[in-house]
Amino acid sequence: MNVKKILNERRRYPRYEYDKPVLFTMQRNQNKDIFYEGKISNIGFNGVFILTANSINVGEKIKLIVPYVPTSRPLPRIGEVIRVTKDGFALEFRRVET
Repeated sequence: MNVKKILNERRRYPRYEYDKPVLFTMQRNQNKDIFYEGKISNIGFNGVFILTANSINVGEKIKLIVPYVPTSRPLPRIGEVIRVTKDGFALEFRRVET
């Protein structure tokens, strides 16, 4: 996998450019998971930025599977939205799904 480190970062863990489509879920209507589409813009050990046209709110819990990682299988993740922009949202990973 060819990834490029994002420079001039103030984060605790480095972020890397990561241009991959992703499906994610949120519980919205009567606690049913609803699927949404996006594109991972960058990724790090404890978070990810997802580009999407969907309306997302700070504090929402998101489930996703990070595709095409250099391991034998995709990585399931759960996180909380910590920042929203006009282009997408920043998700901080909370725990690893097994």
